[in-house]
Amino acid sequence: MVFAHLAVYFLNKYLGDYIENLDTKHLKISLWHGDLVLKNLSLKHDALANLDLPFNVATSYLHELSMHIPWQHIHTHPTKVHIDGVYLLLTPKTDIKYDRERDEQNQYESKMKEVHKIEQFRKQREEYQNSQKITKRKDTFFERLEIHILRNLELSISNFHIAFEDEVTKPECPFAFGITFNYIKLFTTNVEWEPLVEKEDAPVMYKVGELNKLSIYWNSNTKTRLEFKSEDIDDFLQINIIEHGSKSDKQLTYILQPLNIQAKLKIATASSEQHYVRPVVDAQVDLEQISFNIDRNQYSDLLDLLEFQDQMDLKSKFVKYYAMIGNEAIDKPSLRRWKFAYTAILHEEIRPRLSSYKWENIKSHRDRVREYHKVYFHLLNGHKSKKQQHHAQELEKKIDVFNLIYIRRRTEIEIIKKKTEHKDQSWWDRFTGLLKHDSKHENSEFTLDNAMMANEKKKLYDAIGYSEDKRSLNYPEEYVDIDLSVRLHMLELNVWSNINDNDTQFKVIATIVVPDAGLNFKRRPAKPAFLIIADLTTCQVFGVQQIDDNRPVLVEQRTQLEQKNLLHIEYETNPVDKPSDNRIRIFLQSLAITYDAFTVNKIVDCFQPDKKRNLQGIKEVAYSTFDDVKYQSHFFFNYSLKNIQATDIDIDLQSSYFLLPENGIYQRSCTIMCLDFGHFIFKGGPSYSETEAEISSQDITVISDTPQSTYFPLNLKLEDIQLLYANQDDDWYNARILRDSPFHLIKPISIYLNIHKCNYVDNMVLPAWKIDIQITDIDGRVSDTRMIGIVKLIQSIPLPELKKDDVETEIRVQTNTFKVNVPRKNMKKNIETVENMAHVQKILEEAASTEIDNQASKKIAKKNQIIELEATFELSRVNLLIEETTSELLQCVRPFVNISIISLVARTTMKTFDIDFDISLSDLNITHEQFLTTSNTSLRLVSIEHHPNQDNKHLISIQGLLTSSVNPSFDSAPYNSIENQARLHIAKPVLMLQLEPFVSIIQFKNNVMEKISQEQHQIPAKRSTQQQVIKKDSRTTIPTFRFEANLEGLRAIIGSEYSQILDINFQDLHFDALNSKEQTAVNIILADFYVYDSNPKARFHKIISQQGNEKQLLRMNLSLYNYPKKYQMTLDDVDCDLKLQLTKLNIIFLYKHIDLVLNIIDIWETKTSIQKPPSDPNQPSTVSKTMEKFQEQVLKLRLDATFNAPSILIPINSSSNEGLFIDLGQLLIQTKFSDDPTCLLVEEQVITVKNLLTSRVHLSKTNEIVADINLLECAELHVLIDRLLYPDQVFDQSQISIKAYWDTIQFILAKDDYACIMKVLDENFSETIQQRASKPPFTKVQTGSISKQEKVVVIDSKQPDRPITEQLRIDAKIKIIGLKLYLGDSKIRSRNTSRNENLKFVDLRLEICEAHFHQLSNSSYTAQAQIHGLILDDLREADRPNNVTRLIDRSSKVDSNTPILDVKLDCTPKDEQHSKGVQQGRRK
Repeated sequence: MVFAHLAVYFLNKYLGDYIENLDTKHLKISLWHGDLVLKNLSLKHDALANLDLPFNVATSYLHELSMHIPWQHIHTHPTKVHIDGVYLLLTPKTDIKYDRERDEQNQYESKMKEVHKIEQFRKQREEYQNSQKITKRKDTFFERLEIHILRNLELSISNFHIAFEDEVTKPECPFAFGITFNYIKLFTTNVEWEPLVEKEDAPVMYKVGELNKLSIYWNSNTKTRLEFKSEDIDDFLQINIIEHGSKSDKQLTYILQPLNIQAKLKIATASSEQHYVRPVVDAQVDLEQISFNIDRNQYSDLLDLLEFQDQMDLKSKFVKYYAMIGNEAIDKPSLRRWKFAYTAILHEEIRPRLSSYKWENIKSHRDRVREYHKVYFHLLNGHKSKKQQHHAQELEKKIDVFNLIYIRRRTEIEIIKKKTEHKDQSWWDRFTGLLKHDSKHENSEFTLDNAMMANEKKKLYDAIGYSEDKRSLNYPEEYVDIDLSVRLHMLELNVWSNINDNDTQFKVIATIVVPDAGLNFKRRPAKPAFLIIADLTTCQVFGVQQIDDNRPVLVEQRTQLEQKNLLHIEYETNPVDKPSDNRIRIFLQSLAITYDAFTVNKIVDCFQPDKKRNLQGIKEVAYSTFDDVKYQSHFFFNYSLKNIQATDIDIDLQSSYFLLPENGIYQRSCTIMCLDFGHFIFKGGPSYSETEAEISSQDITVISDTPQSTYFPLNLKLEDIQLLYANQDDDWYNARILRDSPFHLIKPISIYLNIHKCNYVDNMVLPAWKIDIQITDIDGRVSDTRMIGIVKLIQSIPLPELKKDDVETEIRVQTNTFKVNVPRKNMKKNIETVENMAHVQKILEEAASTEIDNQASKKIAKKNQIIELEATFELSRVNLLIEETTSELLQCVRPFVNISIISLVARTTMKTFDIDFDISLSDLNITHEQFLTTSNTSLRLVSIEHHPNQDNKHLISIQGLLTSSVNPSFDSAPYNSIENQARLHIAKPVLMLQLEPFVSIIQFKNNVMEKISQEQHQIPAKRSTQQQVIKKDSRTTIPTFRFEANLEGLRAIIGSEYSQILDINFQDLHFDALNSKEQTAVNIILADFYVYDSNPKARFHKIISQQGNEKQLLRMNLSLYNYPKKYQMTLDDVDCDLKLQLTKLNIIFLYKHIDLVLNIIDIWETKTSIQKPPSDPNQPSTVSKTMEKFQEQVLKLRLDATFNAPSILIPINSSSNEGLFIDLGQLLIQTKFSDDPTCLLVEEQVITVKNLLTSRVHLSKTNEIVADINLLECAELHVLIDRLLYPDQVFDQSQISIKAYWDTIQFILAKDDYACIMKVLDENFSETIQQRASKPPFTKVQTGSISKQEKVVVIDSKQPDRPITEQLRIDAKIKIIGLKLYLGDSKIRSRNTSRNENLKFVDLRLEICEAHFHQLSNSSYTAQAQIHGLILDDLREADRPNNVTRLIDRSSKVDSNTPILDVKLDCTPKDEQHSKGVQQGRRK
């Protein structure tokens, strides 16, 4: 009678604590007789107080509880349980009282739950890693006991209703939800499923389980009944239960409509007793219509409830600090809140940090860790006494989660190591160990042997068919012991909301309907194995009902294959008829997905929160759970991939497509876009032979030369991906079947993915995975009319209107502030940190030496790199044909431009510590189909320059090598302490800028843009609701990298339909960038640049060419140094070092070439009349902003530049042998630094311009200068730029000072020199090229209007007032500017021809010309210009001694220090002072 004792004990113990007025004596007597009847029971009000649940029990009632237990025939006769009338009303808990013991217990349970979760996952991971095939299986005691209880139990529960009413979360709008059902029955039947009065002794027992009218409801904005009497509440709960055969209650808003479930069970005797003929459990579950419903109010109530519970959880965490500050009535509420905040921050932030650094706390922690290690070691060895368990719990309360995981893991490994060593002991050591072992330790665990007598135990085992024989049963391979079948007749999901703003009742806006679904589960105990099959007959998704009572169909099945359901999923382990360990089969028929804008917008509006809610705690818990699931899924996915060679995979997803109709409403005659996702096939596994799984040989190339038996194949195929665009009344559906049609924007594409997995996991040479991806040719076609139609279609679709949130003002404080956050638990971090700790690693290595945990030892011992992945991607061609419409009425088009990308190939290899990749593009062709060359081929606008000896040359090639600092070979080649390396090589592309095709392309572009702009005006403007968020940039460490780029050249040919005009060439551009810990270096080298005139009749062919035979035209070296934070820079240390060197160029200046380039630029520009907002005159200028930013950076820049400025020859005309020659000389820039005590650190830029020359020249037939005469003589120009590097500390000097000095500028002109200059201006600047392109017409369109925008200005009120300082000072001085004129002609005959001094005419000199400019920090400035002397002398020789030679000079009465011309300009901002105007000096 052990069961009677147990039943009396447990019922008396638990029911007595929760049930009011329970007569325990009567209960005991009734149970001993086997019949128990309890009526009119109710829970105690404080029954659930100790459970710390988030709700209270307002009222409860149990009408009747009856039990019949046949104690004399407990193993053969049924036990009957009948419950009638369960009514429970719950309310949210609002009063939170601090209970120290309960709070500590909750924290301890939460901590240990996290520890057990991590340990359980680690054990599962180890079981997967060390799993072996189990060929035989043994029945467990509890499995047989569960089946026996199911055979002998008859259950009946009726009139069940649990409700939850909440008037606290939303006082203005209370809500209530609950769960109800009419009855649950489990009874015995005969073969015909008719109820039996008495049990029959048969090998198979038939049972029926019924669940009637199960429903879940949620009423929003309802009246609460908490103020009613208990009897009235019970009556109300009873009335709202739907009885069998009645309709749904209209007073309740159901989330789950009343549901009926029926289960038919066939329970047989033990499998061995009935000779494995039938399953032990054969169940058929039949579900009627399942209808889920949710509306906007229910969703809003759910969010509010979650927010309220989050607040209550937060309150429960900090309520203890209110108890600490006491309840003093004299304190003001504000003072109590300040005391609470102080106490919370003190105990949550400050004291834990301070206490962690105290030596006594550190010592106590170490002692607890050592003690827990000893106690846990004894517990694992079987010494589980109550005293030790209690001591372990006390220690666990004081140790954090991480240390608990570490100690327990370390102890487990030590025990494994000890057991391994124990195996190697002699028999005498093992015998003496047994003698020393104390077997008298306490063991309080409950066991079946201690609770039952031998005869009772034998009766129980005989009744349930269980045997303690450890030998496994020999099950047949095909035998199924559990067969479960579930049939769902209808599944429906409805979303309810307002369709119109003035609707008073909700209507259905979306419906998902699954008419028929089935699920089968079968278990075969022989291996063991199981089979799961899921089927969906069809599925439909409906949208918002339209005006014509038709509901749009968003998702539906299009094609119906014979004897095929919409979805079929099959998963089986250890299949009988296959050599594999697992089998996966998935089949999905074609689906048509149609976008309905009205439905989508209504769904977004329904689930869009009506207000901002704080769900920080809920989010943290959700994120933590998501991280754990992601980590576990990642591990199991990786494990499945490693063992995928033992899995048969057969996935077949028929082609589905997505329709995007115009205006977002699908009609039979409407413009539409169709995206076909293609037919997906994935096959692989031992059951598929190599020839069966292999895709056609013409599409897949051989991956490598390794034997095919080394790799396990998986083949994926995605066929017929296509994109179509159809106008009204076009047959787009049948066009999907065709390979090519006028409606195709992208013709059908196929993707082939060939995967090979290496069968040898630990091989160091062979790649673990090989992936080969090949994509067939991508052919696209679009016309200008279709471009406009696509833009019109996309813009016609109304988007959801997002609700505007209140503008948030975020104040960022640099100091750390107190934050209330729920700590996110990170399983991955805890597991990996513990496993990688030194002590654990040491024990693992020692255990590995004795062949324990072999896999972990392999992981530790691995030092060489393993090739994890080797992938190849190939795309043979991408072709885009742009067509031009010739007739919109007849829809006639002709080819316009064809863009082709030839052979895109990418290869990558992923190893343990690095990734290297190689990407190449063979060619890029852009051809104009309406223009032909002399060979009758289309004109190529963009192509690559090919050479006879370079057939396999690529247009673009990229090689890269990525690694990290954890690489053991990081400091050696090929890494050289650089994490990321990349090399880019570009061949020499050729651009054919022919004027006529260029004009046609611009005309095409302008026409398309004009029509698109017109369409934009016809569509109403959409109000932007995007919220702009400005965040502070975070400083992150940039990884070390090296990037090299090499451009062989760039050639651009400018010409017309009949001839070439200009040939522009860039030659060998090299770019190298290196970022290391010490510096960032950038090097740029340009080898050559030249421009040729392609006209064979032209006199000047080399328009621009390099002077001399230098191999480098331009060289730039830039170095940015990265100093440590506390590094003290010396005077010679700089932040930036820039070196520039430019070789001299020879330029032939002909205005016709400049005019041609300007004409091309003018053609390309598209002008639109867009109103620009007026500028604010009070805003600082761009120059001022740039100077301020430059000064704020405080960078020491060292510049060393040598510019050999170009020489320019300006002929009189394009065929003349005479002209002007201008040599711009040489520009030198050098930087110096000086440490001036008054100015601190000053940066000096010294600029020198020398060798300026201008002359009139005569040219030979080879355009070489044969004779010249000088027109300009000038001295060197010296410029000194001083910049204060610390302007904030110096206020009496200018931040930037510029001083320029030029000693002499002397112009020399004769009569023929002046005539040559005028001829150049008249003839050269009037020449033009005959083949000019006229600019295509373009209609100016108002593309937008400037709306009034509100400006937000943030002012830092704490910024101290700074004195007005001088920011910029410029002082320029030219000592003499002279002009000397000669009479007659110069008669140039040789180089450096000298002039006849007898022909001197006049000499005009301006002496001491000065210019000064000063700008202050308040944006005011002062400018001044002065000329100190003006002299004009007559240089003609005369015999008369009294001739006047000085024609203009200063008056003798004027002071020599007074300038003859003085101009001054003062400007002050309006907000400080009105403008002072312009002051002009008098001419003296």
